[in-house]
Amino acid sequence: MSEPTDEPPEGPWGRGGSRGTGGSSSSFGGSGDPQTELERQLLLAERRQLVSDYRGMRRAIEAALQADPDSAVAHAWLALAASHLDDAETWRRATRSALALAPEDPTVLHNLASAALTREAYGDALQLSSTILALAPDDVDAHVIKARCELHYQGMNTALETLAAARELDPDHPAVPSLAASTLLQMGRREEALAAAQDALRLSPDSYLAHATAGLCEVLAGSNSRAREHLVSMVRQAPHQKNVNELAGLVRARATWWLRPWFWIYRRLYYGRGVLAWGVGLIGAIGLLLTTGPLAIALFGILFVYFLIGSRAVERLARAEVEAALRDDF
Repeated sequence: MSEPTDEPPEGPWGRGGSRGTGGSSSSFGGSGDPQTELERQLLLAERRQLVSDYRGMRRAIEAALQADPDSAVAHAWLALAASHLDDAETWRRATRSALALAPEDPTVLHNLASAALTREAYGDALQLSSTILALAPDDVDAHVIKARCELHYQGMNTALETLAAARELDPDHPAVPSLAASTLLQMGRREEALAAAQDALRLSPDSYLAHATAGLCEVLAGSNSRAREHLVSMVRQAPHQKNVNELAGLVRARATWWLRPWFWIYRRLYYGRGVLAWGVGLIGAIGLLLTTGPLAIALFGILFVYFLIGSRAVERLARAEVEAALRDDF
């Protein structure tokens, strides 16, 4: 799991030692001991994961499986690496192997759920998180996974209910207010989203998602300077993420006079209340324009070209903003 927990740090083989390594029962021994080699390769895989070297992670896990083909955790980590490498066949095969070896090991299930989320297999991740919660109802990380899946299946209100339950279990878990903030922003509840993001940053000052949500809240509310502060924190962690470009583009669009209408429409369409009403109104306006003669059609064409040119300009400006953030020079 990438989200922090209130438990002691763990290696890739599980919390508190070698739990979940599957069929291996060897004790620690010399360099030829399969268990020792398994532990060594899993630690190497963990280091590769920390620097997002998923090919190196996969090589280390394959070496671990040579040492112990029955390690459920190694199979689960192979599924995780394969999910980042977009290798669907290996992901599915490793997932089946891990579940066959350890169907009720929370560490294995957590890694498999993370892999499913990476693959955007939300149904699988939801089932895995539900299994974890059946085994450990107080597992906050599993609640967070479940909420992320519910955003795609049961809706935002259901996800917020799951996050509220997680907050009762652990008020200091930063992933909970962070995901709640992102969800509230998508619902158009900007003030509540900003408060939740600030709460998450209080608990975890480097929370990427919380910085992304807080930055969007600030720029949508009209504070470019505070939005840029969050942008700098995001760029230092992951400069090429999609939400970095979105925030950077909005900051520049709001500061550029001829792009302010583009910014206003974007804000209303994506982060305003009553998106459905906006959609119905837009369709009605298009229908009205198309039935009132050549002038209306020409005006609609001009608006279309404006937004097309504006969108491309925002993309260019976003790249410039990210480069400036990398220099920390606005």
